[in-house]
Amino acid sequence: MADPKLKQAKNWGKEKCFQEAVKAVLDKGESQRHAAELYGVSRQALGPRVAKAKADRDEKVARAKAEIMAKASGPLGLNETRRVPDFWEFDRLYFGGLICPDCGVHHETPDFHRDMIGAVESDSRRVLINPPPYHSKSSLITVKHTIYDLVRNPNHRTIIVSASTDMAKSFVGQIQTWLEDPEVFEGSPRNLIEDWGPFKVDGQSKWNEQQFVISGRRSAEKDPSVQALGWGKKIYGKRADTIKFDDIADNDNQSNPEQVAKMQTWINKMALSRIGKTGKGIFVGTRISHGDIYSIMSQFPSYNWVRFSCILDDQTEQTLWPDHFPYSQALIHRDEMSAAEFQLVYQNVDIPGTGASFPPEMIEGCKDTHRPVGHHEPEWRVVAGLDPAG
Repeated sequence: MADPKLKQAKNWGKEKCFQEAVKAVLDKGESQRHAAELYGVSRQALGPRVAKAKADRDEKVARAKAEIMAKASGPLGLNETRRVPDFWEFDRLYFGGLICPDCGVHHETPDFHRDMIGAVESDSRRVLINPPPYHSKSSLITVKHTIYDLVRNPNHRTIIVSASTDMAKSFVGQIQTWLEDPEVFEGSPRNLIEDWGPFKVDGQSKWNEQQFVISGRRSAEKDPSVQALGWGKKIYGKRADTIKFDDIADNDNQSNPEQVAKMQTWINKMALSRIGKTGKGIFVGTRISHGDIYSIMSQFPSYNWVRFSCILDDQTEQTLWPDHFPYSQALIHRDEMSAAEFQLVYQNVDIPGTGASFPPEMIEGCKDTHRPVGHHEPEWRVVAGLDPAG
């Protein structure tokens, strides 16, 4: 039966007709074509109005839900957090269905993962974590824990810095998938989007491959919730609560001491100045070379440095993560590398003098231990020099 109000449509203004047509589509399930005919409006003009009205309605629902969540734990102001479980319960609930692509099974949380998150959530403002390759450092710290920060506090801002912008974008893309695709939670006990979302409202334009702002954010700050950045890029004007430097070092940007010094200057003067005195800088990455940026940071007393060795005991064939990276796999990589390289990359052990043209034992062999330091023959001439090979 036709709606009695339709008889009045001929007496309404154009805007009123559009409003009623939009309501017919959203509230009564009418098709856009039929609603346009009933109210005498253009179907082409009705479509965008319906889309905008739906986006506005979704945004209001999301805002109302966020307010309800906030009231459940008291007023949610800037830097205040919701009542969410601790990280490990959060991980079990929402990522408990994850299957390892290499092993085809879901791995239980290894102890060293707990140690890494313990360092991330410590009171230290600077954290340096050096695990071996293939030990899920990025999935744990850069992806999962960033999502955890956003759920606890929708106002939280994170900058992800990698050796290249494309690599940083890949992390942002992974985070976005977890925040907008409910199918990824298949097999997990709970669905993050249903419990704490929506994080993205249809029609919202602030999401792209490099940055995004989540729905429900109550901060007046304009900086993105999460954004990607390649090292050395301009960072003026950007502010964040946390900067995560994930694999910022590679063979190209650590090729010589000048490159390392350049990166250190950018990190200290440019990047870390964006988080102020209350923000946190988290560095996670695999060692690249002797004298790399990680070796410099490890000497800073204010840095909470956590490192792990892949092989814990050769005699018992014990490894750091036996379920995922057994001793047999570690041997393959050890056979493919020099002893010094394996010690550095997989064991996180720096061997002094490794790679130098004149190693310590050669220098020691050239010393004249019978001559006092500073004494020389009268006919000798002292020439100052610097040996770059060392």
